[in-house]
Amino acid sequence: MCTPFLSAPGKWGRVPVLPLVLGSVVPLCAAASSLAQQVSFNPLGGASISSWSHHSSWSIGAAVSPDGTTAAAKQHGVYSGDGVHPFLWDSQNLYQPLGLMPDQQEGHPMRFSSDGSALYALQQDSVNTSSNVKITRWDLSAGTWSTVSDVGYMRADWEATGMTADGSALLFNQGTAPEFDAYFWTPADGPQRIDSALTNVDYSRGYDITSDGSVIVGSVTFHGSGMSNAFYWTRATGMRLLDSVYGSDWSVIATAVSADGSVVVGAARKSGVVDVFRWTEGTGMVSLGSPSATLTSYKKLLVSGDGSTIAVSLDWHPAFFWTQHSGFRGIKDILSDGGVDMSTWLLDEVDAISYDGLSIVGTGWMPEGNREAWMATIPEPATLCLLALGLPLLKRRRKC
Repeated sequence: MCTPFLSAPGKWGRVPVLPLVLGSVVPLCAAASSLAQQVSFNPLGGASISSWSHHSSWSIGAAVSPDGTTAAAKQHGVYSGDGVHPFLWDSQNLYQPLGLMPDQQEGHPMRFSSDGSALYALQQDSVNTSSNVKITRWDLSAGTWSTVSDVGYMRADWEATGMTADGSALLFNQGTAPEFDAYFWTPADGPQRIDSALTNVDYSRGYDITSDGSVIVGSVTFHGSGMSNAFYWTRATGMRLLDSVYGSDWSVIATAVSADGSVVVGAARKSGVVDVFRWTEGTGMVSLGSPSATLTSYKKLLVSGDGSTIAVSLDWHPAFFWTQHSGFRGIKDILSDGGVDMSTWLLDEVDAISYDGLSIVGTGWMPEGNREAWMATIPEPATLCLLALGLPLLKRRRKC
C-alpha cells in the first residue's frame, strides 16, 4: 500500500508528518521571503551638476567595511587642483566628509580594517609626477587622519592596487601599461619585486592582496608568449602559476583573492571572448562562463572575503553578481526584482564587496547624467528554505 503522506511512528500508529513539516516550512519561507525583499540601493552623494562645468563634481566608490554597514567613496572636482574629498556613508550618519586629500590618484585603493574601526588610504605629494607617498589612517571614532608609514619616493609610472587590512603592506605595479612589474612593499623590506625568482619574464602585474598580506594574485607574461598566466604568490613559496583549464592561446589573469587566500577569481580572454573563473586548491580552476554573451572585455572582477560571491564590472555593460546558487545575475536586475526603482540608473562598475558578499559599493551613471558612488545590499536568496527542508523530505518519500 502506498501512503500519500510522509509518516512517522507515533502513539496512535503512523502519523502523517508532511502537514506538520509544512507548518514549520511556511513560517520559515515567509521569513526568508521577507528577507529577500530587504534589498536596498543608496546613492552615496558627492555628485552635482551645474550649467557651469567648473561647479560640477562626481564621486566614485572605494571601499566597504567587512560587515557591509559603511561605505567609503571619493568626491572629485573638474580641476585637478580641487584634490580628492574622501567621505564615508552609512545608514545612520549618511554623508560624512573626511577632509581634503590633495593629489590622491583616483584609482588608489582604500581599505577598511578587519574590525571596521579604521580606513586606510594613500596620499602623495603630487600626481602624474614622481613624488613621496604615505599610507594614512582615518580613525572612525576619533574622526582624525594620521600617518601610518612613509612609503617613500615613487616614480610617476606607478599604480597601487591593494594594501593589507592594517595598512602595513602595499601592493603596487610600476612601469608603462601593460608592461608593469609587480612589487610588494613593507616598512621593514621596502619594495620587493615579486617575480624576481622567475626567469624569462617580460612583465608581471599584481591585482589583489589578502587582509594579512600573505597571498598576492595577478598575472605574469613570459618572453615570446604574449599570453598572460595567472599567478599565486606567498612569502613561503614565492610565485607559482595556477594550472589553467584554458588553451595556450588564452590570456589568463587572477584579479582577486578571498580574505584567507583560499579562493581566487579572474578572467580568461581569447579573440574578444571573456570567461570568468574561480579557483581553490581543492577544485583547481573552474570556468564559470561569461555573464554576458556580448562581453569582450571587463573592468573589475572582485570576490567577497569569504569567497562565496563574485562581482563583475564590464565595459559599457551593467555590473553582475555571481553566487553558486544563482549564477550570474545583473545587480540592477536583482534590485529591480526586489522592488527598487532602478529605471534611471546604469550600474556599470563595482568597486568593493563586503566579507559576506551581501553589500556592494560601486559607481554608476546617476539620472542627472553624472557619475555617482552607490551602495547596494543584496540579502541571501529565499530559496534557501526549500534547499534546507523541502528537498531532503522529498528524497525520503516512499515508493509504491
